[in-house]
This record gives sequence, structure tokens and C-alpha cells, in this order.
Amino acid sequence: MGTGHWCNLFMTHSKEDNQTIITFNDSFGHPIGSNNNILPDTINKAFENKKPPLGIDEQIKQQNNNFDCGPYSVETMIRKASGKPILTESEALNKGPELREKHAQVVIDKQQERQAKTQLSNRWTSKQQQESKGSNQLRH
Repeated sequence: MGTGHWCNLFMTHSKEDNQTIITFNDSFGHPIGSNNNILPDTINKAFENKKPPLGIDEQIKQQNNNFDCGPYSVETMIRKASGKPILTESEALNKGPELREKHAQVVIDKQQERQAKTQLSNRWTSKQQQESKGSNQLRH
């Protein structure tokens, strides 16, 4: 952390019991604050006058190289946001390139979907304009 390495901090808050849950994972499996105390200090300062958060430090090693933290970090956030468990060490083994492809395909699919919707919308607008011109000409 602080050196271009991606880690995950996922925060949820329950209004029912006014409890904030902070979940952390570093894909190297290092505990929060192992490289420096910036993150723990920031969390402590943010909750200085509030109910302390419940901290969960998953410490699940997912990567075994120095360049796949991005794909593992993105996958962890997607899974957390979807309510799914993050990849275990055995599930994550050597999956960096596969995750990169998966995430790139999601982006490509979303771009194509957006382009198709735009084209459809443009056709519909054009058709509406033509019909409007035609009905205006009939009135004159």
C-alpha cells in the first residue's frame, strides 16, 4: 500500500443496529496495516466520535506474483458488492490472466450494449421526427 499495490476495503452500514462493518483484504494475504498504519489510522480518525466499526481482516492470499493485484482487487469488489464470498487461496491460484479477460469482456459487453441502445434510440428519434414532419405537411 502506498506503492501502487491494490487492496480492498469494503464498508457496509446497518441502520438497524447502527453498526459499520469494514472488511479488508490484500491479495498478498497481508493484514491491514502491515506495510504502514495509514489505513488503520484513517479509519480510527473517521470513527473518532462514533461507534467503532467492526473490522474484518480476511487475510486471504490470492496472488503469487507482483502484477495481478488489480484483477484480484476488482474481482473481490464485484463479489463483495454482489454478496458473494471472495475467492479463496485455492480458487484464486494463477487466475490473474483469466480474471483480466473476464473483466475486459464485461467492459466490452457493456460498451456494445450502450452503443446498441444509442443506435436504437437514434433510429427511434429519427423515425419520430420523420413522422412529425409528415403529419405537419398533411395539415398544411
